Amino acid sequence: MLIISFVMKNFSSIIKDLRKERNLKQKNIADLIKVKSDTYSKWEQNKARASYEDLIKLADFYQVSIDYLLGRSDDFGNITISPSSDYTITRDENLLMSKFKLLSNHEKQLILKQLDAWIS
Repeated sequence: MLIISFVMKNFSSIIKDLRKERNLKQKNIADLIKVKSDTYSKWEQNKARASYEDLIKLADFYQVSIDYLLGRSDDFGNITISPSSDYTITRDENLLMSKFKLLSNHEKQLILKQLDAWIS
């Protein structure tokens, strides 16, 4: 009999790893998904559990499945945020959007001008 074993990560370590991969602070993510900073911090410290609604927000933000967040799957899943099923946001696009939101309006305009120059 073949026995396959693996270490399942827990929710707190998963969201912490996802946040660190994106070089974001807890407060940044809390602001973006509209929860209190201390709430997000407690999730990462395994001192509180996220509600179903907050799990959806996190899954959408990180572009992963809820099963992935809960350690039930090692696959990110194919998550569609848009109500329309004809467009799926990739992890890179999500990362770009999350970092773009942290910029000042002036910095955003500079980035948009540079993008226009690259595309033209």
